[in-house]
Parts: sequence; C-alpha cells; structure tokens
Amino acid sequence: VTVDTVRPVISQLTDSPDPFSPSQGQTSTLSFTISEPVSVTLSIYNSAGRLVRTLLSNSPRTSSNNAVMWNGNIRGKPVAPGVYTYKLWSWDAAGHRHASPYPALGMITVLGSGGGGAVTNPVPSPAPSLRETTTQPPP
Repeated sequence: VTVDTVRPVISQLTDSPDPFSPSQGQTSTLSFTISEPVSVTLSIYNSAGRLVRTLLSNSPRTSSNNAVMWNGNIRGKPVAPGVYTYKLWSWDAAGHRHASPYPALGMITVLGSGGGGAVTNPVPSPAPSLRETTTQPPP
C-alpha cells in the first residue's frame, strides 16, 4: 500500500488583464499552475468579503498550467467597479489540501463603463502573485 503524503502545490496564480472592464466587453483570465492532478474551487469575493461568483467548484484539473476566464458578470450584468479578491482551494485524490491550509489568493480590479481611470479607494495589489489568508475552506 502506497500512501500519498505529498500535498499539491499551487504557484503562479495570476490574472490578465488587470484591470479590466466587463461593461466594455472585456474578460480577464485567471491562471495557475498546480503540481499534480487536483480538484479546485475558485471563487471571487467583493471588498466586503462577500462571495460574488464561483468560477470552479470541486473541478478536476490536471497538473501543469490551468486557466479560467471571468467575464466580470453576475446573471448577465457587469459587477460594480472595485477591487475583488479571488481564492483558489485545491485537494488531491487523497483529500490533501494544497501545501498551505489556506487558499491561494489574488486580487483583480474591475473598471467602470469608462474602461479607464482610477477606482475609488483602490486596494493595492499584493506584490507576489501568491498570497495566503486565514479563512477556512468552503463547506
């Protein structure tokens, strides 16, 4: 019997373009690399920490590079301009969460209908593309 004790590793969590303007028909691609096949949940939260949209829910992914497109819409309408956080949780076949007990975290800026200019009270993007938080995994 072989027991898998190696936790999956998430790296290179990025989004492009950032900022983007859904009201102008733009989309953003959220990309990540994982070290082994896993199931992932990728969710987007507003600045108040409320869930806006789940792009992937317990979705099987292969090791290597992965990408998911976000059109910045909820029920066909663009989200409000602002800074959004996205969280990526992963589990391997043995049920191990990725190397950290917390999700990989990124931030993305959504612009208004003008497509440019400053966002009111922007939150600075994290310096590295991978951050950790202290929230618990989704149920």
